[in-house]
Amino acid sequence: MWKDSFRIGYDIVDNQHQQLFLKTEELLKLQRDTSTNRKQELIDLILFLKQYAVQHFSDEEAYQKSLNDPNFQAHKEEHEAFVHTVLDHEKKLIASNFGEKEVKEFSGVLVTWLLYHVAAIDQTIGKGVKKAESAAGHSGKILSSLSSVLNKLASIDKGSIKKIENHSENFDDTIVIEVGLLGDLSGYLAFVFPVLFIKNLVYAITTLKSDTVGEMEESSMLGAVTFVAGDICKQFANEGISCIIETPFITKRSSIPASEVLICDTGLGIIEIDVDIEVKK
Repeated sequence: MWKDSFRIGYDIVDNQHQQLFLKTEELLKLQRDTSTNRKQELIDLILFLKQYAVQHFSDEEAYQKSLNDPNFQAHKEEHEAFVHTVLDHEKKLIASNFGEKEVKEFSGVLVTWLLYHVAAIDQTIGKGVKKAESAAGHSGKILSSLSSVLNKLASIDKGSIKKIENHSENFDDTIVIEVGLLGDLSGYLAFVFPVLFIKNLVYAITTLKSDTVGEMEESSMLGAVTFVAGDICKQFANEGISCIIETPFITKRSSIPASEVLICDTGLGIIEIDVDIEVKK
């Protein structure tokens, strides 16, 4: 999963990133191992990742402070939020005696967050505050954010992700993830992901093939939706429209008609985004 393009030019942080990717790959492979003696290896690896990540965040933040990086506080808050997420999963892991379901959920969260954070957020270190341009219209912002996140997670060319008017994709076998929006912008986005797309995306991220879509794949998609929705809110913030996201959750397709339906060809498969949002300002 590691790419040399992820380097930020500071050896200590770059080497730590490589180590985190290496250990995350080990975790992904180990959680698919069905042998009876793997549990202690899983426990040791997960505890190592937790401790290593905390030390890495401390070193990375010290480097940012030495640069007087204007993004320092926002970056630090992202680290703190992720540490809370890891600690929450650690409690679930311990309570379940490192059960298979909980290990897979943690693996999905870790791989998605790590990839996006290193490939997108960490690349801003030392580069000052750059105000991103906002795409026009709701669908433009959604497509722009989707393209950006898929590019960072799976190296999909942004230009290859296109809005289309119709498709022949079978949407019978899907997972729907809904995320609520609050603030000056309110409503919800419902992402309809065919299982084939999810399998293709997870393979593009990890090079591991999935026969089924389970807890690891689902938690990876929840993470991806969090990043897409968060980026959409940032675009609206550039226009003075405040927006925060609620925690995404897996649901069923709503019987309530969406105000807009966005169908996208991602190169890994067709997905649908049902949009029902309103700007109050």
